[in-house]
Amino acid sequence: SVYLTGPYNGAPFGLSVATPAVAGPFNLGTVIANSMIQIDPNTAAVTVTTTETRILDARGGTTIASSALPTMIKGVPVQLKAIHVQIDREHFQFNPTNCNPMAITGTLVGSQGGSQGFSTPFQVANCGSLPFAPKLTAHVDGTGSKANGVGFYVKLESPGLGQANIHQVELQLPIALPSRLSTIQQACPDNVFEANPAACGEGSVIGKAVIHTPVLKSPLEGPAYLVSHANLAFPDVVFVLQGENIKLVLDGHTDIKKGITYSRFETAPDAPFSTFETSLPAGPHSALGVNVEPQKNYSLCGANLAMPTKIVSQGEGVIEQTTQITPSGCGEVKNFKESNAQKLKKALKACKKKKNKKKRIACERAARKKYGPHPKHKSHKKK
Repeated sequence: SVYLTGPYNGAPFGLSVATPAVAGPFNLGTVIANSMIQIDPNTAAVTVTTTETRILDARGGTTIASSALPTMIKGVPVQLKAIHVQIDREHFQFNPTNCNPMAITGTLVGSQGGSQGFSTPFQVANCGSLPFAPKLTAHVDGTGSKANGVGFYVKLESPGLGQANIHQVELQLPIALPSRLSTIQQACPDNVFEANPAACGEGSVIGKAVIHTPVLKSPLEGPAYLVSHANLAFPDVVFVLQGENIKLVLDGHTDIKKGITYSRFETAPDAPFSTFETSLPAGPHSALGVNVEPQKNYSLCGANLAMPTKIVSQGEGVIEQTTQITPSGCGEVKNFKESNAQKLKKALKACKKKKNKKKRIACERAARKKYGPHPKHKSHKKK
């Protein structure tokens, strides 16, 4: 029997394979082989490594441990000829949605230290027939500031299983939302980030993200860093997402041309998800600033914030659209109720446009009567 376990030997999951060691009339107990399941943080590829074998005595005696598959059980030589593992639990595994040629690779290590690598071709078909209909929306704070920039938020939704997974996402931000040079200059050097992201400076953290996937019970979430590379002109936006002892790293390449910021996530793992939400809030280390006319007081309300967007599937699907970024907090201005003083000022301004003096005076008198302050009548007591 093959069991999926929780965290084992530093890995987020493990496998435990229990095999009865029975040969004719001899019952030598149960051989339990334990393996680590490690997840590549960049590709989400799974690596299974057998690290320990325990032998349970048939009479309930002590457990004998070894660091590899057994070569001897109670003095009886074990000469393995074949290992056949069949995983048949329904809905436990699912196909990739990328039809490029792949391979299942590994290494076999002998009891005397020799090793032999192997590679078995693997490829699925008909990826182009899978539906592909992700939905990307974005909004921005309606008002920003010179000191704190502006908050920017993106949400990417997908039905998850049964649809082609996303491979690439490319965004072209409008010129009204430029990258802040003061924040770019605080990017974390790549050698510091690779050693330990927690050692990066506070100024390199520009936001956070959370991803929900049908594969795990809990979401993956974590910070977004600006990471600089010596050979690149601009730093990357790198998300470090964690949950259920799994770490996933999403690297977005940044380019800036004529004040326009381009962000490209080119190597997303071939794994299903339901929502991916990014939050880059306003603040002293905000990623984006506001490029509007000074008299607008850093307001984006009413601005045309068009964001050319390209989403590429793991198969053959491509979606190109112009995503409208919605400024938030602007509706309250429309619902604002004018005071009588504001109405009077507006009415008097309209009266001044009248060329006829008598009509202008009559207009102003009527406006003051309608919107101007009305004197309170004092009550007179009888002496």
